[in-house]
Amino acid sequence: MQKKGIKVHNLVLIGSPINYSLLQAVQNHKNIKNVIIINLTEFGDPIYAGMTDKEIINSVLILISQITKAQAISIIQLKVMMEE
Repeated sequence: MQKKGIKVHNLVLIGSPINYSLLQAVQNHKNIKNVIIINLTEFGDPIYAGMTDKEIINSVLILISQITKAQAISIIQLKVMMEE
């Protein structure tokens, strides 16, 4: 990006599981004007921009649990729809 002179006006990170050092790198990059961070932690998402590497690894179990619950709910909803 820097070698080609490409400039980014707005880099939007939505629920991005990037570690602190990568976040600092994009925030301090001379060709990136604005970094907009939208974390989804208030909605139960365990990942966010600026996490430690350990937090990223630890969030895997939480994500697996959330996916499993979502799949179970989808199966129940499908069964209810089929019975109607």
